Amino acid sequence: MPPHEDWPRYANPNNEIDLFELLLRLWDKKGLILMVTLVTTLIAGIYAFTAKEQWTVKAYVSPPQMAQIEDYLTLRRAFSRVSGINADPQAIANHLFSRFTDMVSSPTEKLSYLSETAYVKQQTESDGATC
Repeated sequence: MPPHEDWPRYANPNNEIDLFELLLRLWDKKGLILMVTLVTTLIAGIYAFTAKEQWTVKAYVSPPQMAQIEDYLTLRRAFSRVSGINADPQAIANHLFSRFTDMVSSPTEKLSYLSETAYVKQQTESDGATC
């Protein structure tokens, strides 16, 4: 069966691809392939180095459940029996949550906590090394 004129050179009538011929065609177009790759890489690089970083974080804090502070409540009840102070579990949970939210909203506490994190330590050390 003679090859048809409209078939690509690397295809034959048996639906097989001549890989050697295909590689030769790709090699012939290597300039175009290289140019497209370089332009795409250049565009991606420009975007990566000029795009403004955007970071957002949302945190939701909810009061603790009784099961989460059960060990604490057990100790508090024992202390209550000895001291005579009321140990209402809901009042204790509300008090703990209130103290927690006060601490979280305090700028001094935030700074104190963040200054002890490994990330901040690493960033301040690297900034000190470049100065």
